[in-house]
Amino acid sequence: MANQNSIPESPYPVDFLPPLISDAVKEVANNLKIPMDLAAHAALSAISTACQGKINVKFPNFPAASCGLFLWVVSNASRGKSIANERFFRGVAKFEEEYNQSVTVDKILLDAQTGAWKNEGVSIKNELRKLVRGTDDYKLLNDELIAHGLRKPIQGKQKTICYAQITSQKLHEALVSDGVAAIISPEAGHLVLSEAFGQPGILSSFWSGEDQAMGLIKGDRKPYHPRLTISIMTQSDPFHEFMDLRGKKAFSSGLLSRFLVSFQGGHEIPQEAASIIDEIPEPCLIKFNNRIYEILRKGDVDFRDRICLEFSRKSKLQFEEFQQKINNIIKEKHVPVEIETFYRRLVQHASRIAALFQYFCNENEIIEDHVKNAIDLCSWYAVNYENIFSKYLRSDISAGERFAKKLNDWLEKASWSRYTYPTLKNGIYSFRDLQNYAGFKGKAAELTEAINILESRRVINVLSGKKGALIVLYPFHEQSIHSIIDVYGLSDLYPSRPPVPYGSGPVPSSTPILDQHLRTFNYQENDQQQVTKPSVVTVNGAVNSNDLSYVQKELQEKATKECLGNITVDVEFVKNNSQ
Repeated sequence: MANQNSIPESPYPVDFLPPLISDAVKEVANNLKIPMDLAAHAALSAISTACQGKINVKFPNFPAASCGLFLWVVSNASRGKSIANERFFRGVAKFEEEYNQSVTVDKILLDAQTGAWKNEGVSIKNELRKLVRGTDDYKLLNDELIAHGLRKPIQGKQKTICYAQITSQKLHEALVSDGVAAIISPEAGHLVLSEAFGQPGILSSFWSGEDQAMGLIKGDRKPYHPRLTISIMTQSDPFHEFMDLRGKKAFSSGLLSRFLVSFQGGHEIPQEAASIIDEIPEPCLIKFNNRIYEILRKGDVDFRDRICLEFSRKSKLQFEEFQQKINNIIKEKHVPVEIETFYRRLVQHASRIAALFQYFCNENEIIEDHVKNAIDLCSWYAVNYENIFSKYLRSDISAGERFAKKLNDWLEKASWSRYTYPTLKNGIYSFRDLQNYAGFKGKAAELTEAINILESRRVINVLSGKKGALIVLYPFHEQSIHSIIDVYGLSDLYPSRPPVPYGSGPVPSSTPILDQHLRTFNYQENDQQQVTKPSVVTVNGAVNSNDLSYVQKELQEKATKECLGNITVDVEFVKNNSQ
């Protein structure tokens, strides 16, 4: 069971938000006496919902990306969740209501237009029957009939912008139909345990704006460049339950790294109740919702016509400096992979927030102040994220174990998804391959430790190449190394050479990893007499051992590791009667 002690709270940095947003957040939090992070997340989710279908954010050498945010507030405050959303989604609600009313009113006009359209079609068909096929007059009138069919009146459909509860299939259909969707749930305890959150990979792909086809009864349909906003609020108990039941899968799929999380769930925040007598003026909130309404009134935008916001050179330098700081933290702190995944995504989070700030404030370009504030805000989220989720990681795992798990996970993925790395030979990886592709670039010591651990556990076989570079074979093979060399076609790396007695000279410097299993491994004989393997091994000599086949195999493997070529091993069993 995860540690469910309360997370140390830190005030939400509301001043990092632009004045148009921060003024409204402070006004609502102070007037309604609710936690600041509840108001801030409600505001950010409303902005993301209104803007995500109209803008993209662009970095050099990368495709245009979504600006949709995934937000999660964990708070034990008994009030404030629903009322915060109600305040900041007034602009969304107003637009949705007006739009759906117009669709209903247009139904009468649609019926009249459809009747006229049908009569015109009948008239054209009657005239067409009087003409001879193939003549110029027939072709012209036939083209007119086709054009008439394309002008058929279409009834507008009701629009649902936000969903409080939704299934994964309904979410997919909404994104196919409209291209955008928002899950806004102020009481999401049931939602996070439903099947919608049981497929974290799908939600992760929607955050990234990836086209995901699903085989449904209606056929294979996929949304193109979908845009999704998620804003959920829960108390701490459902959050802990989610982490216990689905935390591992949410970590491994990268879903949690896509969320900006605020945890103020330690206790009820003592505050006086808001006034229920006098109506409190909300000028900043009104200004906020007017801007939301104005953005939505611009209408639906095809994904090809979304505005692409780019950063100035100075802003790019800010992000580059931020990325370097992140890299240094990861390198110096040996951050667990679950936390590192979020750190690696911080620049993406900050770029999305900066773009939303710019578009919402109706400015022509993403100014440096927006970038700086977005970076500072994401830095706060990074500290909060580590404080929250480190409680759910095993504290007894050493750094070496984390490195080994990281390498093992990559080897499994590469083995099953061989087309993911088409330039690599499946099952055979050089030290450089692992550095470049398995996430150990610039981390030779960590990779070496991981290889040692996996080799000692017989997860991998390790060979040494011509120039001493390691070659990792996955999965582990029980056969002799000679057989493995033949299976993998590596005989060119190990040409035959005259037998050289092991231990007759210094250890070759070309082998950076020399496992000492032969010198340290102890085992029990059938009669419970313990025998230790010899510390000196000689070829064509006597070896004291009680397991002929095991020692022979180990010596052959050891000789190959030491680049001694093919050798002949004679083993003589001598029982030590003195023991």
